Amino acid sequence: MEIDIPTIAIILAVVADIQAIAFFFQYLINKTYRGVGWWVVGSSMAAVGYVLLLMQDTNPILFVILANTLLISGAISIYIGITRFLDQEENRWAIIVILTVFLISFFYHTYGMDDITIRTVVFSATLAIISFFTAMSLLGNKIRSISTCANLIAAVFLAYGGFFIFRAVAVFTITPVETLFTPSLIQTATFLASLIEGLFITFGLIMMVNQRMNAEMLEAKKEFELIFNTSPDATLISRLDDGIIVNINDGFTAITGFTREETIGRSCFDINIWTDHKKREKLVAELKKKDFCDNFEAEFQRKDKSKLPGLVSAKIIFLQGVLHIISVTRDVTERKKAEETLKESEIRFRQLVEATVEGIIIHRAGIIKDLNERACELFGYSHDEMIGKNVLTLAAPEFVETIKEKNAAGSEDPYEARGLRKDGSMFWADMHSQQIVVGGEINRITTLWDITERKRADEALQQANSKLAMLNSITRHDILNQLMGLRTYLELSKEDVTDPVFLGYIQKEEEAAETIQWQIEFARDYQDIGTTAPKWQHVSGIIDSVTEQLKLSGPKINVAVKGVEIFVDPLIEKVFFTLMENSLRHGVHVTQMDYSLRETTDNLIIIYCDDGVGITIEDKKKLFLKGFGKRTGLGLFLSKEILSITGITISETGEPGKGVRFEITVPKGMWRSTGDDA
Repeated sequence: MEIDIPTIAIILAVVADIQAIAFFFQYLINKTYRGVGWWVVGSSMAAVGYVLLLMQDTNPILFVILANTLLISGAISIYIGITRFLDQEENRWAIIVILTVFLISFFYHTYGMDDITIRTVVFSATLAIISFFTAMSLLGNKIRSISTCANLIAAVFLAYGGFFIFRAVAVFTITPVETLFTPSLIQTATFLASLIEGLFITFGLIMMVNQRMNAEMLEAKKEFELIFNTSPDATLISRLDDGIIVNINDGFTAITGFTREETIGRSCFDINIWTDHKKREKLVAELKKKDFCDNFEAEFQRKDKSKLPGLVSAKIIFLQGVLHIISVTRDVTERKKAEETLKESEIRFRQLVEATVEGIIIHRAGIIKDLNERACELFGYSHDEMIGKNVLTLAAPEFVETIKEKNAAGSEDPYEARGLRKDGSMFWADMHSQQIVVGGEINRITTLWDITERKRADEALQQANSKLAMLNSITRHDILNQLMGLRTYLELSKEDVTDPVFLGYIQKEEEAAETIQWQIEFARDYQDIGTTAPKWQHVSGIIDSVTEQLKLSGPKINVAVKGVEIFVDPLIEKVFFTLMENSLRHGVHVTQMDYSLRETTDNLIIIYCDDGVGITIEDKKKLFLKGFGKRTGLGLFLSKEILSITGITISETGEPGKGVRFEITVPKGMWRSTGDDA
């Protein structure tokens, strides 16, 4: 019985259409898989190609070229789709070369030299090569779940490619082709082979997709079960309508105390896990409205009747066609305790802040965020009026820029400023600000102490001191004038007295007058100690100033104290003046004076040395006592007092006969490096 080849071609076209439709549905279901869309394109091209073969009598040359081109392109599309489905990359250059060689050869043997036998050989060889490429991709598959199916499909492509190699050889050497539909064993076998291959490939690829999908679903199920069972939170699956529990995880048992035997098959109401059933109704209502809910806060009851505060995240899912709820409940007992502790801490902090006599203001970028009642009292505003106000509006105009600069720099140094009350009056405040972090943002907390009364007392004291200083100055001036008159009369007396005894008396009187004058001058200097606030002063600058005052010409001076400042009374110059003047007066043969520094763990030591006769052991013991010395004995005593204002000490550590060595010890915090040579 002869098989009608056109009939087989029609069947092939129908099978290709069915194949395209089947692949299209696979594409709609599994859009996440790469390559399935290419199968749809390839099958569609094959279907159109077979239809054009049946219509070749209408326009033989055009339809033959189009039909064969579509069949080859369809086979290439199937190859690309399979390669991408297997997460591989197709050999694009090979495809371009194969398609180019095919088109050139086919066109030439259609338009240039019309030879159906050679065209058949070219078509068969091209299709065989594409089939082998496809088989190699399938054999190189690394997705284990579809390896068996991929190997079977690869065998089909290898057989199909082998057949077309045989066809190419047979047509060229044994049975030349007269027409496409000329009945012959080789032509009939070709159409039957294509039909069988199409059916096998269709079923094989669909099976491969389903195998991969099933394997991934199984893997996803295992992952879900792993996550479900290992989650530390309480995870539960229950029916939406009646609350029957169908599954729980170990976290549920650990948190609630209920075992699987006590829960599976029973409802949430049976085990009475919800302390308020209306809460569950509210959760179910929210789920029905949105299909999910996040961080739903509720209170549950453990098996031992203890309370369990929890945050629930839930979603509606379908299991075997029935609506279920999968919920994950996080135990927030510790968080609740922490919140309560924090709340209690905030209350205690607020009570402490309100109880303090200092005004406290917390502000961010200058805007007040919180403050205590004392701050409200200081400025005369209510609490609500102060919130949101800019701190600069609470400062006297002359201090606005100062406060702005300190806030911008984040300064934590204390300072004094005048505050501006609501009624326009002003007050003095001792202020101290610090940076704090609240809610991840930088804030400043400023404390204010009303020092208005202290400032008034200081001003009154300064006025009293000023008056006393003026009185002392006038008194000293009058005494010095009287001393000048006394010493004048003593000089005149010496001219008229010749008796040695009386001349000795006059000499003693002159010495007493000189001592009185030096003591008055000391009183003037001592009165000035502490009347002016200490300040930072460059050591090297002080020494340079003293050197100019002494107008030294003989001794060489070495100053190795550059770049250091000390916090000291402004009368510090008298200290260095006394040291250097004593060297000149009492050092006998001083040719060199040296200043140097030595830093210890806690102190800075300023060292002064000369190369004079030094100080004896006996004199060292009384060196800083008032009244000791060859003149009035006030210089070193006064120096010690000046330095002590800021905690600085002075001692003499030189070796007798080898010059003096004075060590001025400056404690930590009273000195700083300036980083320059000033």
